[in-house]
Amino acid sequence: MKRIVLKNWIGTVVLIAAMVLAGCKKDDGPSLPGAVTLVFPENNSECLTGIVLNQQTSEVEFRWQATNNAATYRLTVRHLGDGTTEQLTTSNTTARVVLDRGAPYSWSVVGQTASGMSGPSSATFQFYNAGITLTYPPFPATLISPGSGASITASAQGQVLLEWIGGDVDGDLNGYEVFLGTAVDNLSSAAQVGPFSTSTTVSVNSGTVYFWEVISRDAEGNSSSSGVYSFRVL
Repeated sequence: MKRIVLKNWIGTVVLIAAMVLAGCKKDDGPSLPGAVTLVFPENNSECLTGIVLNQQTSEVEFRWQATNNAATYRLTVRHLGDGTTEQLTTSNTTARVVLDRGAPYSWSVVGQTASGMSGPSSATFQFYNAGITLTYPPFPATLISPGSGASITASAQGQVLLEWIGGDVDGDLNGYEVFLGTAVDNLSSAAQVGPFSTSTTVSVNSGTVYFWEVISRDAEGNSSSSGVYSFRVL
């Protein structure tokens, strides 16, 4: 009889311990939304479907796919010419934004939970909003590496690799010219590469801060600037 009582008592203790542990299990909270898939305007395209409001502006509808666990979506649209940014939040998978005609833009979308927690950003697409012009300058190159303000180590040969992303909606990109210098207002041409190259190596000195810029040029003589980034060579 004592053995039976002891066995029952041990079983009760084990059951209580299991219940306590289950009650103390960490709450992982709500799942974050997944990355949003962008639909329209397409990447590196000319948007021709906007509703023309006047000679300067038109209204463009942005579209993307729904993603799990997203209650709302935050759309970010950036004017690549002047750097201005517009953001709006919607529960739909479309949004209309008034844009300058004949101007380059980039856009991305982030899904958000009902409590406002954000998931990962979508890819970033770029496009030209159609205007009255027949040709467009290349998209301003996006500087990838080194990142702005980064500290890097040169190779044994005293060189660093510069990388960027570029594109041209007309398909007539001629190439890129890379400018480099130790003063932001005094950059010199460091390299010229063809339209299918988006990187180059440059010679640098240790313990020096450098500034760099990429100019994209097309067959019509149009050009665009990436803007200037800086990096420090250790």
